[in-house]
Amino acid sequence: MERLFNTILALKERGLLPDAVMRALVRLMCAQWVKTFECGGDLDKQAFYKKKYFEKLRSSAGALHQDDANIQHYEVPTDFFHLMLGPYLKYSCCLFPEASTSLADAEVAMLHTFIEQRLELSEVVAAKGQVRMLDLGCGWGSHGSYVLDNYDDVHVTFLSNSATQQEFIASRNERHAGRFTNVKADASTFDDPEFRGAFDVIVSCEMLEHMKNYDMVLAKVSSWLNDDGRMMVQILGNRRFAYDFKTTDWMGKYFFAGGTMPSRDLFEHFLP
Repeated sequence: MERLFNTILALKERGLLPDAVMRALVRLMCAQWVKTFECGGDLDKQAFYKKKYFEKLRSSAGALHQDDANIQHYEVPTDFFHLMLGPYLKYSCCLFPEASTSLADAEVAMLHTFIEQRLELSEVVAAKGQVRMLDLGCGWGSHGSYVLDNYDDVHVTFLSNSATQQEFIASRNERHAGRFTNVKADASTFDDPEFRGAFDVIVSCEMLEHMKNYDMVLAKVSSWLNDDGRMMVQILGNRRFAYDFKTTDWMGKYFFAGGTMPSRDLFEHFLP
């Protein structure tokens, strides 16, 4: 299957494959991929292989191929991302309420939905007054920067393992000096005693797909929340199946080295 896909991709990149043919072949390959996971409709086999995969994750390091992932995109010059992302450099899903919604407005719409409607940050601020928030695996800091722009009583800690992202965050939020902290670290291995119980709120947007040992990672992150803290997570996911992105396929080779596709129920098996 991988060899077939690589052949198809090579033909497409050379301009030898029409879009309609490419789409049909991709749909066919996706159907075959799903069929493999469905085990002929045998639910017991599906459960067996999912359990086996979760056991594999538990025996893994916190994350794999972090340096490769940085080379693939996180250390790409920020100027490149200015060409394709909105003003917040939101490196994850946006929300387009209307087909005519601009990218800048779609960023804000999604950030508002995530921070205010799902996380209910205003409720936390009303209850606590001063709030400390961690933007975990923050990318270019869109969530934390949105909070700094709109919530005066929140201090944001940005955690990223990318130097270029940290530089952008510091420059972009100069006017909020004193209200944010930049921490450059690998979230899979970092654990500062000063983080224990330090945060009222933790947000993580499309970062946990890079992790492997969720027992280790979630237990650590849980210890960073105070007793009544809350965490909001957004991930890419598959409704039924969890699996690795192989380093030999296009996604793993060029974009998502060491990545995990979580199933909808994955965290239920790892929550501390």
